[in-house]
Formats: sequence, C-alpha cells, structure tokens
Amino acid sequence: MAQVSEPVPLNEQTPFVQTFSLTYDRLFRNFLENLINEYGQMRGSYMGEYQNNFNQNTSRSNDKITEMSLAIESQESYIKDLSK
Repeated sequence: MAQVSEPVPLNEQTPFVQTFSLTYDRLFRNFLENLINEYGQMRGSYMGEYQNNFNQNTSRSNDKITEMSLAIESQESYIKDLSK
C-alpha cells in the first residue's frame, strides 16, 4: 500500500508565496473593479429602461383619463341638450 507523506509546511514569507499573493491580489482587484463598473452600467441601463417604461405607461394612462373625461363631458352636454 502506498504511503502519503505529510504535507510540507509552507512558509508564507517565501518569495513564491509572496509573488503569488501579490499577483492574486492585483488580479482580483482588477476583476472587482471591472465587475463593479459593469454592474453600474447595467444598473443604469435598467433604471433608464424602467423610467422610460414608467413614463410611457403614465402618459398612456393620462391620455386615457383625458379621453374618458372628454367623452363624459360630451355625454353630459348631450343629455343637457336633450332635456331642453
């Protein structure tokens, strides 16, 4: 049966570990900055789309309310004319 040797303890002060840590930190920082920028752009885009849709829906709603108000006023004046 094969024997597995004990793991070799790693000294965190070795140049290899320090270089790896610095490289990892730099790459992760770049990734995080890009991720945050991309998220900000996506959020801005979605917020703009939402606001645009909201404005269109509100505008349509206001148009319908105005249209119905005019129809009601027209019917009221028609009824008044009939009662004369």
